[in-house]
Amino acid sequence: MIQYLTKIKKESCIQKDQAQIIMLTSTIKILLAEDHSLVRSCLQEILQTNPRYEIVASVASCEEALRSLQNSSPLPELCILDIQMPNMDGIECTKAIRENYPQMKIILLTAFDHDAYMEEGAIAGINGYLLKDTSVEAFYRSVELVMEGQFVAPLKLMSNISVRLAQLKEFEKNKTIDNLSRLLSKHTISLDNKELEIVRLICLGWSNRMIAEDLYITEGTVKNYVSRMYRKMSIHTRSELMRLLNDEQE
Repeated sequence: MIQYLTKIKKESCIQKDQAQIIMLTSTIKILLAEDHSLVRSCLQEILQTNPRYEIVASVASCEEALRSLQNSSPLPELCILDIQMPNMDGIECTKAIRENYPQMKIILLTAFDHDAYMEEGAIAGINGYLLKDTSVEAFYRSVELVMEGQFVAPLKLMSNISVRLAQLKEFEKNKTIDNLSRLLSKHTISLDNKELEIVRLICLGWSNRMIAEDLYITEGTVKNYVSRMYRKMSIHTRSELMRLLNDEQE
């Protein structure tokens, strides 16, 4: 961690003069959420070094991030979220942000180069997935690409996510309850109609809250359904559910 911070700090200083030369007409307002204060301070300094970026909120949890958004005027244009934070993680926070602020750009920043995390993030609606050892120059460039409407992520993970997103599109063509029941029966998994409907909505990227509102049940009830279904399927995450169903469609 100290080595990483030293590297980032050094690169930030090297590029400080370059950043000051770049005088752009508008700034990008950013909300930063990172529970480790040392990393958060470092990221904040990196962003503040570049006059292109304005940090409107720097918080230590997803709950604080959501409260900040509710009280912000004007809203930030970009949220940079750590994945692993107490209580609510960055992926769940992404879902909550996407529900209420559909135009918001979201980047997940993490130390984990696992494609499963990025798959779940992509399903939730992120615009970028960056590793914490990304160089400052690449970090700046990635932010600009995201603001232009592009999806950014490490090259080694992009091929996997491209395949999964293609599978998601294919799934959307065959998202009927009957097809889901048929696919799961190949694994001798039997779900009732309510469970199958929840599976269908999960695979379309709906959050627990959205599912609860659509089915007129509580969010806690949805979570209970999901836990029970996952036990039946011997899985633990949404990305594993997608793999299970997509593998059977191939």
